Amino acid sequence: MEKAGAPAAQKTPKTPKAAAAADQIVIERAVWFRTRDGYFLSVEATSSAGPTATLSAAWRGRGGASGTVPMVPYTDAGAYLGHQLSTPAPVADRPSWVTVTSAGGGTAQARVKEWPDGERPDRTIPGYRKDFITQYMPPGQLNERVKALHRQFPQLTDVIALPYLTNGYRRHAQAQFGAVVVTSLAYGSEGGNDLAMELVDPGAQGRPLQVTVNGKLITVSLATDASGAITSTAAQVIAAVNAGAGSLVKATPYRTDNGQGVVAPAPLTQLSDFLKAPADVSREPARVLALRIGAHRDGSRTGVLAYAQEHAREWVTPWSPSRRPNGCCATTRATPPPADCCSARTSSSCRPSTPTGRTTASTTTTSSGRT
Repeated sequence: MEKAGAPAAQKTPKTPKAAAAADQIVIERAVWFRTRDGYFLSVEATSSAGPTATLSAAWRGRGGASGTVPMVPYTDAGAYLGHQLSTPAPVADRPSWVTVTSAGGGTAQARVKEWPDGERPDRTIPGYRKDFITQYMPPGQLNERVKALHRQFPQLTDVIALPYLTNGYRRHAQAQFGAVVVTSLAYGSEGGNDLAMELVDPGAQGRPLQVTVNGKLITVSLATDASGAITSTAAQVIAAVNAGAGSLVKATPYRTDNGQGVVAPAPLTQLSDFLKAPADVSREPARVLALRIGAHRDGSRTGVLAYAQEHAREWVTPWSPSRRPNGCCATTRATPPPADCCSARTSSSCRPSTPTGRTTASTTTTSSGRT
């Protein structure tokens, strides 16, 4: 207790908290473009707060046209690459400005550009070059095109053999027996396609589940109960195959199946990698070639990488990066030289695609994966 007559204790005044600093916003891209479905706006921006920032993009244009849409963070392999619209926003009238606002206080403005911009080339003037690609080019032809361009323009190009080999035009062979998927340990081209498996009804009562291997033939004799009915579940068959034929194949459940269903007998089924290229197409890992183009190719200039096709079914995409070196080299002697690829200011590296993917896509109509 305070003593009578004692002065009252002095309270220390609270120091006001400093306001949190606003995040920094940078608009990387704001373009208005046309497709067959109409006109659209695309906006990309980054925040110093990273992917946790809450951003929105607002635009205004002629005639008082305006709108606002939320932006979503985009990360790749765990790295924050910025925010973008979840889908391009339909905007019929061309917007003039876009403002990106953050819930963290940051804001930025940018003028909206039309894409593509600039004058379109006159395709009727003498010297306009076209028809560099007139047919689908399989891996061998594309690699030869890279080498031929280097032979034709040695002062402008370097052929670069990339350090890592592809997996090769090869897959493990597979077969499916209801909820049981069997995959060869060897690639199909290295013996996996020679394997076969069958699930048989022993035709007797009280028989155990058995797996026998005779060379490249795997026979699974299913278990039966006292009445002769089959009792082997998918999980039991999987375990038995892995124990009895594990040196040749690996058995797994089909996708998310729990393996509790009873399997049915199945006839002798050949495993297959489902690859259909002619035998003269190599199955071995391949070396990928890239073509470096430029008047200066020593790393002292900003480079542009044209790259396509990692996915097996995207077989058309090699045309794009393979057209670029043709166009760059063929037009370098134009006046003035093209500033976007072969001038003294830049260099360009063009990698058409992986030979493995091109071959798979052009010769195989079935899906890449079986499980």
